[in-house]
Amino acid sequence: MGLSRIERRIWIFLAIQLIVSILLNIVIYYVGRDQIHLLINSHYSETGDLLFPYITWLGDGITAGVVALVALLFNVRFGLIIGFSGLLSGMMSQFFKKVVFGPLPRPSAYFEQKNIALHLVENVDMATIYTFPSGHSATAFAIMFSIIMISKQVGLNVILYLLAVLAAYSRVYLSQHFVEDTIAGSWLGIISAILCYFIFVNSGLSKAQRLDQPLFNKLML
Repeated sequence: MGLSRIERRIWIFLAIQLIVSILLNIVIYYVGRDQIHLLINSHYSETGDLLFPYITWLGDGITAGVVALVALLFNVRFGLIIGFSGLLSGMMSQFFKKVVFGPLPRPSAYFEQKNIALHLVENVDMATIYTFPSGHSATAFAIMFSIIMISKQVGLNVILYLLAVLAAYSRVYLSQHFVEDTIAGSWLGIISAILCYFIFVNSGLSKAQRLDQPLFNKLML
């Protein structure tokens, strides 16, 4: 499965994500990161408070592992693509958090220092440092874009993209991250998915036909 086929499958999602990222960065530049977060935080609802603590799990490492294991049951190659893209996105986000950008304050801690009260959802454990980039956003986009590159179903791919966006938005809604954190995280996830796809599909591993079988078939060989 070559580059041209992949381009046909995901170019529109990459274009949309690029346009959204550019527009959001323009808004951040002119309006300000803090003001955008406070605006989003002020538009909370009971439904949002109920759903987003669960939606945010779409970007958790456990979710990536479960999705990868399920995919392995049907196709080892697909499971490896999803699993390793989730792993790579997590490693990259942690590297940038801990090594490059350091313990930058997250929204809850940042606004507390400014004596600005935020609406915080009950029973959500709030992280206070290492805000940039968003690891959950990276993992969510890694999972979803891995499947988008595998799937030929346009409707499913649209749903997957929207789920990734919702997962990223949930991080802002819950005041775990600023918008700019989720933008950066989304691209880490996309890059991870593309890299892992080409490793398992367009490298020497592409000729390993056993990878195109369900996991249990492979174990019985």
